[in-house]
Parts: sequence; C-alpha cells; structure tokens
Amino acid sequence: IAFAFILIPIVYAKYLAKTPEERDADKNNRIPDWVKRIPSRLFQKLFTYGLPVYITAQVMVPIYMRQSLQERLDVSSRNTLIAAEAFIVPYSAIFQFIEDIVLVRVNYALASGNKPLTNNLVHAGMVGSFATGFLAATLATILGVIPPVLQGLTNPGLSNDLSLYPDCDFVTDGNSNVLPYWLMKVWALPGTQVGMVLSGFLFGALELDTLGWLGGIALGMIPLIWFTTVNNSTDRLLLLAGAEFTSAWALPILAIVFICSPLGAELREHTGFKLELSKLHRSFLGGNDDIMTNADGDKNVELEPANWDKNCGTDKIDQEDQLHEEPETCRSAEDQVTPTSLQPPEPESTKDLLKDGLKIMAMDVAIQFCISLSVYLALLKDAAIGYQLTALQSALPTYGIAYALGMGIVLKVVGPRYISRKQYVIFATFARISVGCAFLLVPLIVGAVIPFRANLAFDYGGNACAYAKDSQCLPFFTNIFGPNGKGGDFTLPFTFDVFAMGASVEAVFFILRAALLACVDLDFMLWSTAGAVLVYIPAIIVAVLVPPFGSQAIAFFVAMYIPQVVLIVLFSVRLEVLIRSMLKGATGSWSRRLSVSRSTQFVTGGQL
Repeated sequence: IAFAFILIPIVYAKYLAKTPEERDADKNNRIPDWVKRIPSRLFQKLFTYGLPVYITAQVMVPIYMRQSLQERLDVSSRNTLIAAEAFIVPYSAIFQFIEDIVLVRVNYALASGNKPLTNNLVHAGMVGSFATGFLAATLATILGVIPPVLQGLTNPGLSNDLSLYPDCDFVTDGNSNVLPYWLMKVWALPGTQVGMVLSGFLFGALELDTLGWLGGIALGMIPLIWFTTVNNSTDRLLLLAGAEFTSAWALPILAIVFICSPLGAELREHTGFKLELSKLHRSFLGGNDDIMTNADGDKNVELEPANWDKNCGTDKIDQEDQLHEEPETCRSAEDQVTPTSLQPPEPESTKDLLKDGLKIMAMDVAIQFCISLSVYLALLKDAAIGYQLTALQSALPTYGIAYALGMGIVLKVVGPRYISRKQYVIFATFARISVGCAFLLVPLIVGAVIPFRANLAFDYGGNACAYAKDSQCLPFFTNIFGPNGKGGDFTLPFTFDVFAMGASVEAVFFILRAALLACVDLDFMLWSTAGAVLVYIPAIIVAVLVPPFGSQAIAFFVAMYIPQVVLIVLFSVRLEVLIRSMLKGATGSWSRRLSVSRSTQFVTGGQL
C-alpha cells in the first residue's frame, strides 16, 4: 500500500495536469529517435520502463544487500563494516547536494531554452564534483593510513570495550581488515559524485528512461558481483568493497559513453551539452566561454540579450509577460532606456553553481553530523549500544526512505519544470499531493513496524547471536537481547519501539526537502537547518546524561532525528507560504532563479 502512494502524484502529473494534446505529445516524445529506429516494438516498450526499473533497484538493492550482509558476514567483519560506515556513510552522503543542485539548475535553464547555460552548468558540475571527490578521497586516505586515527574513526570505544569485555575474542579481533575496505570505499567517492552530476543532468533533461537503464545497470553491479561470488570468497568484506567501487564508477562511465556516442546526438542537440576536455579545463579555472559565444560561434564578442532591439537600443516586450507586442517603430525618447542600463547581466559561473551547492551541502553536513555524532557517542559508551543503532539503521532502507524515494525523485524532476513555466497552480497541487502522501505514509510505517518490532530486532541483529556461544562474550549478547534473549528495558527489541519514528521522519523529510529544492529556497533551508542543530544540542546532552534513558541506544536514536523533526515542521510551513505567494503572483527565490535563467539567454539561435 505504501509503495502505491507514488502513483497518486504521478497520475496527477501525467494525466490530470495535462490536456489530451499534451499527453499525446509526451507519449510521442518519450521515446528517443535512436530507440524508434530499432525495428522492435518490444524493445521500444521495454525502454519506457527505465525509470521504474531504476527506482525499484534503488529500493530493493539496499534491502536485499543489508539482509545478505547480516547473514553472510562473520561477526568480526560485520563489526568492522559497521565501524567503518559510522564515518564513511555520513562522509559520502554530504555530497548528495551535487545531484540536487545540478538537477534543479539544469531544469530551470532548459525550461528557459538556455542551452549555453546548461552546457556551462554540467561542465562546472563535473569538474567541481570530481575535484571535491578527489580531495575528499585523498584526505580520507591520509586518515586511513595512520593506524591511531583509523582506529579512532572506526572504533572509538575500543579501549572501553576491552575493559567491559576483557576476554571476548570478538572484541579483541578488532579492525584487521578495515583499511582495504576503507580505501576502496573512499576512492569510489569521485565516481559517485561525477555520476550524481550526470544523473542530475539527465533528470533535468527529462531523459528519465535513459538514466533509468544506465543507473539500473550500475546499481545492479553490486548484487551481481556479491551474490555470484560470495560463496567462494575468502574475504567477503573486500568483495563488498569491490562491488560498491565498481557500481560507483559504472554510472559516470556509462553516461559519458552514451552522451558522447551517436546515441546521444539527440540529447546533445536538445540540451546544448557537448562534453569537451578544453571546456572542463576552463571550468576548473573558473572560465565561462560558452556564455561569451555568439550565434555564429564567434568568441570574445559582447553579446546582447535575446530580446534586445538593435534598431532602438531598447528592450522588446517579453511575450510571456505581456498581452500585446510593441510596434516595429521605436518607442518615444522619454520611454527609452539607455543602453548602459540594458547591458547583458553577468553570466553565471562555476562560482554560482558552487555557491548554491554549498548551501545544500551545509544543510546535509549538519544533519549527517548529528547522526554521526550520536553513533560515535554510542560507540564510546559501549559497542553493544552502538550495535543497536546500526541494527536500526540497517532496517531503515526497508521501511523508511524506500516508500518516499519515488515520490521525491518525481517531485525534484517535474517541480522546477512547472515553476519555470509559471504553472504555479499545477505545482501547488502537485506539491501538496506529494506532501500529503508523505504524511499518510506515517500510519502505514507504524502499522508495518510496531506489531512486529520484536521479530525485526532479531532479524536485523541476528548476527550478534554468535556472542552467545562464548561465555566470555555472553555479556555483550545480554546487553543487546537481554538475559537468555528475552529482551527487557534498553535492549534491541526495546529500542525498536522508536524505530517507526525514525523511519517516518526520514520519509517525510525527503519529500519536503525535494519540494523546497524545486523552489530554490536555499537560504531558508540553510538557516532553518542551523536552528535545528541548535535544538539538537540540548537533545544530545539529555541523551548522554539524563537517567534513566541517558547513554542508552533508544535515547541516541531519538536525538539523532530531532533536527529532521524540527525541519519537517519548518519546511511544511515554509512550503505552504511559498505556494500561496506563487498563486498571488508575488516574487521569491523561484522567480529570481527564473529571471537569471532568462536574462542570461543570449543570441544562440534558440527562443523561449
């Protein structure tokens, strides 16, 4: 039932918000020309399922991989993975902003017919993402090759655990094989980030099915490599790292090959994006040559706006904003504006893209910092408490973001399109439907979790049962499942009582974040996140110090989601305020972005 909620906003966007003529046009335009040239109706039909395949893969691959890791990895390897992910997952998740900002900015540029700006944005995004990914991987490598630092990052509570469980071999085995996994994981970051830029570009260009198949193939590398070789592998943790590394680099490689090949000719013509090494180099240096190119391809000329009247030295009337056209004759002298005041505005540059992107990154960093800090404090207290948190996090892909992923992707793709075309009524209805469906997921998540929370605890914490086989490690098992596995206060089944809260918060927040991104309301998102972090500070202090819940897994889990709870309230109110402003014809962050995209559209042969 929860997965079916994605159909509600899709049905509205695909059918109810369009005229019959528009639906017929969409049906004809959805299949690229190169697909139409293949004489197979079956192939053409299968191609249109690319996006559903990709969304399904994004939902199902994490679910099945998490379950398999619980079963296939021994306790030592599983603990190593958990410790490494406590740093690597938040460290890599902060770069999600790259895909989001490129998607939104490309959407606005293409809706305005601004091909040079699109070309510049994608080149700048590729260079910036690879550079930041390379820098992040280099820094993580330096940290990883210093043993005390690596131990501090991946197992901060080791000394305390040795005192709590002095004779338990599982604890003393430690992180012997964490470094190879660490290095493979961090050097997947540059590929992941470039892939995010290209996926954002393909989403913005509405090449949804093309991206769906490319992304589905790349994501499918993980289960393909894992399930076909896991039985014969002597180092399953390294096998997992290799599968994730392959998947991370597969998407950018496949996307670049497609875009540069004859199959991507229609996409290049539609968007104006032509991958050039020289352009990548100039983007790295902060150059912006495409904007300084006229319709004939001549560079280093002073370009004029697309609506510049050369005979009068004035601005023609925007056909979208006025109901009549100016006569051919020039306006009177007193109505004319001096050419100086109508010079083309400064073009957007790499710095503009990074400026917007850094705002989103700051928000994601703050949220991930709260989650990571909660995990680290739990690990410092007791590995058994940290293990409870990781068990809950392992279940989140199944019950949390999985339900909202499809709706969020659709909202990020079509939301900016509606706004850039000034279809504010349609956007308002679509956004409200999406957010409403997100909140309706809450009772469904609660109903799917609460009655089965005891069984879920054993499903996702089952590998801790290995500790019960050794009398020296039995206290560790008891701290997770209680005496004789019967549960009790502050055990894993007890902590699962609040799991539905975390899963619901993730799902609702994902949708609201996508809606505000479509409105490009980045300043509000940044400052509200800062306020949410301030609320987190007393929450984590209570989670650490105040009995009886102080320093227990359930307290840390609740505290790590406090910022997102605050942001859900703020984002919900803000979205409604923005929607009402749009409907009243007021200006805002969305109109500023639209005006920038239009004003930087120069004489390139295309019209709005």
